[in-house]
Amino acid sequence: MIPADKGRFFAFGRVFSGTIASGDKVFIMENYNPDTDKNSLREHAVTRTVLIMGAKSEPVGSVPCGNTVGLQGIDKFMIKTGTITNNKDAYPLKAMKYTVSPVVRISVRVKDNSNLQKLIDALDKLRKTDPLAIITHTDEGEHVIAGSGELHVEILYNDLCDLAGVAVLKDDPIVSYMETIQAKSSEQCLAKSPNKHNRLLMTAEPLQEELVQRIEKEDIFPSQDVKARAKILVTDFEFEDDHARKIWGFGPIGNGPNLFIDSTKAIQYLIEIKDHCISAFQELTKAGPLSFEEQRGVRYSLWDATLHTDSIHRGANQVSPATRNACFAS
Repeated sequence: MIPADKGRFFAFGRVFSGTIASGDKVFIMENYNPDTDKNSLREHAVTRTVLIMGAKSEPVGSVPCGNTVGLQGIDKFMIKTGTITNNKDAYPLKAMKYTVSPVVRISVRVKDNSNLQKLIDALDKLRKTDPLAIITHTDEGEHVIAGSGELHVEILYNDLCDLAGVAVLKDDPIVSYMETIQAKSSEQCLAKSPNKHNRLLMTAEPLQEELVQRIEKEDIFPSQDVKARAKILVTDFEFEDDHARKIWGFGPIGNGPNLFIDSTKAIQYLIEIKDHCISAFQELTKAGPLSFEEQRGVRYSLWDATLHTDSIHRGANQVSPATRNACFAS
């Protein structure tokens, strides 16, 4: 997205196939999964095609493949990057992965609350102009800008002041931390449920750095074929085969670099408490025991469980706290 005039944007990209012309109807595929999102595609019209030369832009009737082009009228439907096509069955081009991650954050606010809407509009524009910037709004009403370093954040802040046209105040940069562990638990940790009828035995150990990086790059992911994933974990990372096949969950948010593994053998009723264990694991990997920061590179293993025969005594309100306590202890 490249800023045009009066707060509008050109979608700037390369024509890989065919010809794009003013007035063409196109489909915009941003964060698009062809298997699940097919019905959500909507047609939008390109109002104008332009050649962008430095700071100047020149309107043209059409642009053939191999050339770069700026499209007007797309900015309302696209935030950062995506594939634009007039074929509904086309497969989107692979999105660019950036090796730099946003680590420095600042909180911004307006001096006068009556200008809040101007700040929100300016943040939306800033989100489009910089593919690396991550802009979030917290539950407390804070607006946070994250960039790859102090200088990057400073540039983003200056751009925001220009876009907003009102006085914007900033607070000190916050650096996001993560928690991890350095060694395996010295012993198996026991936790009982609040009603004392269920017991869980767990340990925690660090994951290898290479494995963590491969999970972050999505080479290893939750929806992967279980046998294929187990083969990678056994051959490359020395996992036991039955443990590698019984990964209950990735966390936090279902795809992070922490694992919850069922290492038990023939435990009755275990499958019924699986969801309760995973939800507790997701929560605690989002906010760890040291400083309530996100966890990274931790493997939690469930080794044994004693569960009450009556299902009413092993519900979520009994199993989740026990799982959380066992993980924290380990």
